[in-house]
Amino acid sequence: MEQGLAKSELPAIVRTSREMWLVFGGIFGGVFLLSLTVNVIKLWDVRSGAGLWVLSGGSGSMFAFVVYVLRSTKLVLANEMIHYRSAFIVKRVLLKNVVKADIEIGSKTWSYQPMTRLVVVVQDEEKRNDIVINLGYFHLRECGKWLDALKEQLAKRI
Repeated sequence: MEQGLAKSELPAIVRTSREMWLVFGGIFGGVFLLSLTVNVIKLWDVRSGAGLWVLSGGSGSMFAFVVYVLRSTKLVLANEMIHYRSAFIVKRVLLKNVVKADIEIGSKTWSYQPMTRLVVVVQDEEKRNDIVINLGYFHLRECGKWLDALKEQLAKRI
């Protein structure tokens, strides 16, 4: 979706923003590279001990986990459903059950909801639910285009 979302272009996919890659990749990748560099330098010094290989292994594992989370996080609008995937969370919502969807920004009092979120109101046969999707990993402009495509799909349904 880097080029922008053309009208009716499905599936519409929003992936993790470059800013998140720079922030998290820079922090965890920098720590990993620094610890690896220290260990390589210590290899040349015969008098030093084993070095800090445990730190390199731990920071490398954390860096690999961050890359996994950032690569796996995406928001997809297909013909029949909304699909959100992150490292440990998968949410699927059928479009036929969606009543409305909006992006909300800001905190709610006494609520543990994300600061930037997509709230999808779903009406099943018996009850009405709000499904909250964290949009913190995504670029807000791309999420706005994605929401426009979703509203266009919902309007076609009526």
